[in-house]
Amino acid sequence: MKARIQNDELVLLYGLGETTEKGQKVLEALGELGAPYRQIPVEHLNQTLGFAAGMAGYEKQEPLYSGPAPEGEAIIMKGFSQERLNALLASLQKRQVGSIARKAVVTEHNRSWKLLDLFSELEREHVLMSAYDVLYKLVQVARGLDAAAFEKASFEALSMAAAKAEEVMKRGEEMTLEALQEATAGLRRAGSSLIEIEK
Repeated sequence: MKARIQNDELVLLYGLGETTEKGQKVLEALGELGAPYRQIPVEHLNQTLGFAAGMAGYEKQEPLYSGPAPEGEAIIMKGFSQERLNALLASLQKRQVGSIARKAVVTEHNRSWKLLDLFSELEREHVLMSAYDVLYKLVQVARGLDAAAFEKASFEALSMAAAKAEEVMKRGEEMTLEALQEATAGLRRAGSSLIEIEK
């Protein structure tokens, strides 16, 4: 039995067509849920998200986009309840779709953004969160070490670097990529004599 489809549901896809394995898996997941989708052509990247999603009040912009096609993929969901969104994400995970760096939900805030600007912001957020994840894992490794197994001065330097890294991670919206990278480098330097941390 197929899940009930909400009338306003729509999934916008970029770089996830039938010609790629990942695209085929995404389309299978959408088909399983009965979720309608629309491919975003490159020439529409200067259009607003609201226009691309077929929302009232958003008109087609001229001229059409003629610049280079951004690499990578994007999946943007409109009108999904939390339950349906969770079902879609579970279906994608079941199919081992892998990472899609640009994921978003249509909101009041982003519907007037041009797609190209939205893609840039999603990419920036993905890079920031990836750097955060690396730093978080390094802090966990550092905090899990036994102080008795290392020289006191070296372990104290590592502990201080881990504390600084934790402060950077608590900055929330004020957190920058540069601060995350600097904290990661400091923690790697402090831990280089204690542990092998892959870059």
